[in-house]
Amino acid sequence: GAPRGGPAGSSSASGRRDASASAVGAAESGYDAAAVSAAGRCRRLARRLRPQKSDEGGATEMRGTVSKVLRLAVVAFACAMMAGCGGPLRYTPQGMGKAPGADAVIVADVNFDAAMTRLDISAKNLPPPERLDSSGSAYVVWARPDSDSPWQRVGALNFDADARTGKLKDVSVPLTRFELVISLEQNPNPESPSSELVFKQDVEY
Repeated sequence: GAPRGGPAGSSSASGRRDASASAVGAAESGYDAAAVSAAGRCRRLARRLRPQKSDEGGATEMRGTVSKVLRLAVVAFACAMMAGCGGPLRYTPQGMGKAPGADAVIVADVNFDAAMTRLDISAKNLPPPERLDSSGSAYVVWARPDSDSPWQRVGALNFDADARTGKLKDVSVPLTRFELVISLEQNPNPESPSSELVFKQDVEY
């Protein structure tokens, strides 16, 4: 007869392929792979909790409104737990404008309960501000919830001219979904961003 466990092995291999594909897709899109993996586990759990037909007349094992509500509650709770363990979002935007060769890493730890996001931002291959503009002196980070809202200054990058790196660590914004830009500025405390943007990224789940 057919070897036992053949179908199970095939299913396991398929699951590994699906997980690998999800991780690759996450890396290409700039999203955190752990969050994508958590979403995949949530979908698989939901499929396992769908009603199964019994051998007697095609009747379902779980029926009625109460069973449906309980089933949905289990899925919702599991998804919430998985999302919470998915980890911070991670983006890797490419430089733009006068700094096309620059690279950045933006780590966004979203806290929906507190309606805020903690940010760690680092950039490399970033030219000194004065080389991009004779009056330039700083790179400033900004955030806003949408295009109809004013920009909020998050902070200025701590720029190392010798290493050509800029960092802004452990800062928070009172937003959970927002646009983020880094601009070249004449001073580190402007009221609004200039038109000279070097990085741009949408932060959202």
